[in-house]
Amino acid sequence: MIIKRRNTSFNKKNAVSNAFKKFQNSPVLYNNRFFHIVNFGIFSALNAMIIIWIFSYYLYSRGIEPGSIIHWMLPLSVLFVWAGARIMHLISLGKEFFKAPFRSLLQTGFYMQGGVVEAIVWSIIFSSVTGIPLSLVWDGLALGALLGQVVGRIGCFNYGCCYGKPSASPWGTAYTNPQSKILRINPALKGVPVHPAQLYKAFLNLVMFLLIVLLFPLPFGTISIIFLVYHGLSRMVFEYFRSDLFQNLKRQWLSLKFALLSVVAGFLLIIAGPLLDNNFYRVELTTEPMNLFSFYNFLVANPLMLGIGLSIGFLTFLGYGIHGHNLGTFQFTTRRRHENNDPNCRRRSLRR
Repeated sequence: MIIKRRNTSFNKKNAVSNAFKKFQNSPVLYNNRFFHIVNFGIFSALNAMIIIWIFSYYLYSRGIEPGSIIHWMLPLSVLFVWAGARIMHLISLGKEFFKAPFRSLLQTGFYMQGGVVEAIVWSIIFSSVTGIPLSLVWDGLALGALLGQVVGRIGCFNYGCCYGKPSASPWGTAYTNPQSKILRINPALKGVPVHPAQLYKAFLNLVMFLLIVLLFPLPFGTISIIFLVYHGLSRMVFEYFRSDLFQNLKRQWLSLKFALLSVVAGFLLIIAGPLLDNNFYRVELTTEPMNLFSFYNFLVANPLMLGIGLSIGFLTFLGYGIHGHNLGTFQFTTRRRHENNDPNCRRRSLRR
């Protein structure tokens, strides 16, 4: 009996390990001769849906019912964030963009920092149109982003982007599927254990989200400050373990600069918050507790909000989940060359 129990325990661990490896090395959901559908699109969709629902639920917990103005303003956030993430990617290319602008425009590259900037722009417009205090809008977005990015970073792990440095630690994980982005960029890393840096960041986000929920309710604007400082500091930790930030043996510093800027912005908001919104630091009890049961009741009582979230998820999936004939290109791309020709290249060339 003891032997059987040990074998059963071993088989369970082996099954979990195999499932983990299969998840890590299965970035493509479907493909044919014309296009690819990647799992990252699903995780991105879930990320967007979580952010919108948590954002709306946070406002609801503060006594703000979702009305028609809020309903039609929410889908605009997708366009703002998607455009910002794209623009920031193009900015990150620097001089290379001007060398081949058409090729650069057809790459499926996104920088989260650009999405954050455009989310701030959208939030200001949203606050002005709806009359909801800016401090509450920022708090809701920050809380949603913390939980949404838990799912988003798991998607990065599955897709093989934002990958970690080679690691000799027991938890180092190896990519073996050549369709994973890490191996499309650097095929020499096939089978080499690397830090699961994406999962580190997902775990940190989850911990911070749960801490804020436990401390809820906080004074208006406080979650925004915590988020900015946390995002910057955790990003620095995250980038310490990352390997994909090196191009042609040179470190790219743009994302680190944004991490530092986030920390500085957080501390500046401590002083500037009341100047931007006189509701900053206002203490007020919530009309709803922050828990899963209350969140479920919120969605049931607001089926339109449920539909809006699903619609936003679908739009996000279209933007992130469908690639062209070659991974790393938009679906309308017709001229391609495999990026493995240059192991130091972070971006895909579109010429044959």
